[in-house]
Amino acid sequence: MAHGTSNKKSPYSYHFQDGLLDVFIGVIILQIGLSQLFTSLQLFGAFASLAAFSICLVGYVLIILSWKRITLPKLSHTVHTPVEKKNFSRFFTLNGILVLIVLIAAFILSRFPPQNMSVFAQTMLRAIPIAAALGAAAYLLELGRIFLYAGLIVCFFPLGTYISWITNWPYAYPLAVITAALIIVITGIVLLIRFIKDH
Repeated sequence: MAHGTSNKKSPYSYHFQDGLLDVFIGVIILQIGLSQLFTSLQLFGAFASLAAFSICLVGYVLIILSWKRITLPKLSHTVHTPVEKKNFSRFFTLNGILVLIVLIAAFILSRFPPQNMSVFAQTMLRAIPIAAALGAAAYLLELGRIFLYAGLIVCFFPLGTYISWITNWPYAYPLAVITAALIIVITGIVLLIRFIKDH
C-alpha cells in the first residue's frame, strides 16, 4: 500500500519537499512589495528597486546555503531518485527560461503600463503574469500548493489596490504584497522544519 501511495505523487515533489522553493517564491514577491513600498515612501529615489533587491539578496543567499548544507546532503544519501539528474536539469533549465521571460514581461508591464489604463488594471497586469508563471510551475511540477500561491497573488494584489483606493492610503498595496510574500515564506519555513525533522 505504501508503494501504491508514493507512486501517485509527483516525481518532482521529492526534490521540493524541503520548502526552499516556497521560500524562494516568497522572497521574489517580497522584493516586489518592498520596491513598491520604498517608492511610496519616496525612499532611495531611483534606487528603490535596487534597495529592495539588496535586502532580499540576504534571503537568496540563505536559500542557496540551506540547499547546499541541509537539502543536498540529505537527498544525496538516497540511492534511487524519482527523476534522473540529466532530465531534471534539462527540465528546470527550460522552465527557468520560461519563468524568466514571464517575469521580465511583468516588470515591463508594471513600469510602462498602457496609456489610459486604470490603476486596478495596472495592478492586474502586475499580478497575472506572476500568477501565470506560478500556475505553469505548479502544473508542470504537479505541486498543488504552488497553485495556492498563484491564487494568493491574484487576490492580494488587487485587494491592496482596492484598500488604497477606498482609504486613500498609498501603502496598502505594497503592504498587501508583502503580506502575501510573508505567508508564502512562512509556509516554506514550516516545510523546511518538517523536512529536517523527517530526515
